Amino acid sequence: MRNLRTEVVTIFIIIAVLIMGTSLLDSYFGYLIVRRNGELLNNYERINQAIVDYNHSSTAFRLYNRNKDYPYYTEYIQYYEQVMSLLSGLQEAFKESEQTIMYSRISLQMLEERNLLIEEYVNYRTPTGSLSSDYEWITMMGNYITGFLNDLLSSYLDRINQQHSEALAQFNTYQTVASILKISFLIFLAFIMERIIHHSNQKMKEASHVIHEIGKQNFEVEDIGPTSYADINEFIDTTNTMKREIHELIAQIEAFSQQKIEHEQGKRLLAESRFKELQLQISPHFLFNTLSMIVRHIQNDDKQTSIQLIKETSLLLRSSLNNKMTITLDEELELLRSYLFIQQLLLQNRIDLILDIRRGYGSGTAFVPPLVIQPIVENAVIHGLKYVREGGLIEIQVIEKPEYFLVVVADNGKGMKQEEIAWAFTEQEEHVGLHSVFKRLQLLYQRDDVMEIQSTPKKGTKVQLYLYKEVLLSTPS
Repeated sequence: MRNLRTEVVTIFIIIAVLIMGTSLLDSYFGYLIVRRNGELLNNYERINQAIVDYNHSSTAFRLYNRNKDYPYYTEYIQYYEQVMSLLSGLQEAFKESEQTIMYSRISLQMLEERNLLIEEYVNYRTPTGSLSSDYEWITMMGNYITGFLNDLLSSYLDRINQQHSEALAQFNTYQTVASILKISFLIFLAFIMERIIHHSNQKMKEASHVIHEIGKQNFEVEDIGPTSYADINEFIDTTNTMKREIHELIAQIEAFSQQKIEHEQGKRLLAESRFKELQLQISPHFLFNTLSMIVRHIQNDDKQTSIQLIKETSLLLRSSLNNKMTITLDEELELLRSYLFIQQLLLQNRIDLILDIRRGYGSGTAFVPPLVIQPIVENAVIHGLKYVREGGLIEIQVIEKPEYFLVVVADNGKGMKQEEIAWAFTEQEEHVGLHSVFKRLQLLYQRDDVMEIQSTPKKGTKVQLYLYKEVLLSTPS
């Protein structure tokens, strides 16, 4: 049986290999063009050097003719040999063009002929019968050679431009064909990916519907059908099994409760009534939210987060069911961490939650009513940052002072006007959480300086709580 994750990873690997392969081919063809251009330019520089060396040889011969100083003739011979070596070494490259091979051969023949005349001239052998006539003939041949060398340089430059244009045209043709093939293949892969996602989404919708029905205690809903993917089937089997087990568990609980009702009266009837109330009001809601989060993270193959989510939710649920009037600040922070963990998963990347705890005195603690920091954070999320889609930030600082702990909850949301801040201390529906925190702290510490709110419209809100260390409580309960 196939594996969804393996297929998705395989598709992404194929796409990556395709992109890397085409990039490497582009680089390779670009390298060939650059290397070929480099060879052509190098040959062009050698032709140009041959012209420079020829000019030096002509200058050396003129100086010899003027001064009859033999070192000048030696210098002429040296430059002449360099010119012949450069042009002879380029014969293979000149074969690519009829004009360049013609100009190079004419130049080589005339250079050899001129050199023979110069040797006879230097040795006072006069084919024409006059040294002056011989010198004029040598000079005239030099002018012809200069012209042919310049023609050779010009024709080779034309050849460079032609080959460069041809190479670019071939490269552009290759890129066009490669782009068409690459786009076609990517469209094909995208189609396959879309079918996989569509099929998976259909099953996730079925699972979401089943879980929603479980939340409403409708256990008669049909099981989720299997797919062709082993990993999705594992989740489907788990969900179907969980539905049956929850149904059986609830049936067992109901049967047990019925037995208690039959054997006990009075308090047991009350206990059964309270149990059913908790079952109807707390369990389905908690189960629905937890399973929904588990579904989303199992879809991402994030089992560790699902397990952690269940642990944190269980901690909050147990806390909400206890009868303690006060807890230590450390216990409150532990509950806050659980809340922040779940809330951060719900908010995803829309809002960042940052908790910063700073202790500095190492002695004393503070007793607080359960859940006094969480409502402040929740108020910031629901009201302050309600319309924020990204970039939201809530910073919670717990700073130890000599006599109290300062808790600062600051957000960068819409902020409040001064009249809204005043309403926050009253029992308004929108700020019932803030009012509840204020009243509980006020009653516990028997003082009014327990909460401050600072806010500026469009710049955010900062709420400060003062949790005092020295509270005369015999036994927190």
